[in-house]
Amino acid sequence: MIEYLNEHKIEGLKLAAQMKELRKIWSLVKPSRLQPGYQKLSLFSEYLSGLDNNDFYNPQQYIEVPGQFEGTLLTEPMPGKNVKIASVKKELLLLGSIKRPKRITVHGSNEKDYHLLIKGGEDLRLDQRVQQLFQIMNKIFREDPTCLNREIYLKTFNVVPITNRLGSLEWVDSTEPLKALIQREHMRLENGQSLN
Repeated sequence: MIEYLNEHKIEGLKLAAQMKELRKIWSLVKPSRLQPGYQKLSLFSEYLSGLDNNDFYNPQQYIEVPGQFEGTLLTEPMPGKNVKIASVKKELLLLGSIKRPKRITVHGSNEKDYHLLIKGGEDLRLDQRVQQLFQIMNKIFREDPTCLNREIYLKTFNVVPITNRLGSLEWVDSTEPLKALIQREHMRLENGQSLN
């Protein structure tokens, strides 16, 4: 956006022309108007876009990959063993649902890439509690011989609320939204008729 402003000087324009130019700029950066698909990370966060950290052992200089503290509170966290963010991929995947969540890819200090779903406008604390409940249920399933023999378990993922309006979720590959599953099954049962 800074490049755009430098390239298109609006200081000398009349008020109406300035307003028109500002509306044009707003339409370029307003997230809800961006189309789903890959976008530049710098449109959403210049800080993350410029993050390239190699000093993993200086606590003032690193950010840990979210979701590394397991559900147990019986042991004290050991941040020295956690993976730190070395860099963030310069483009993100903007998803097409109403709140426009974003999938970012961070490169960890262990040379692995981690996909995180960043959601805004929602309180993820309840989602975090549900995942913790599923972890407790999995522990019960492992202790029950019948469940253990049937290999019954719930797939869980990490949810990290950052504020009451923003948080990150561990990206789970090979999944599809429930709506798509219902739509596909409805079309199968109703001879191709859509729910819409």
